Amino acid sequence: MAKKVKIYRTDRGNLSTCIKVNGNNLRVKFISRDNINGYFSTSDQDLQKAMESDYNYGVKFDEFIQEQPQPYDITPFECVPVITVITWQQAKEYMHTSPYNLPLRSLTSPEKIKSAALSNGVTFPNLEK
Repeated sequence: MAKKVKIYRTDRGNLSTCIKVNGNNLRVKFISRDNINGYFSTSDQDLQKAMESDYNYGVKFDEFIQEQPQPYDITPFECVPVITVITWQQAKEYMHTSPYNLPLRSLTSPEKIKSAALSNGVTFPNLEK
């Protein structure tokens, strides 16, 4: 039987804490990429039990439950046409500004710009081909 991997989350960024497992202190490090949410995963059942009975569980960290993906919604949604945009550079700048604020590094080609626009409910009908 495969061991179940559990993921734990903290909203304190990179967090390092000690957990007592079978009488021994074990250092657990939550790693964060955004300095907000840190994550730690383990398949060690003794460590999982120790973490879930630790006094910091539910205070500094808790189990991260990933939401199950919802069934594919086939309901079409309306895209807002932006008729003033006629070049790819304008489209890139449009998606980079508020309210979308997409990073420029994600808008490096016409295909990426078009995909980002569609996923944000925007279309550019007068865009150069």
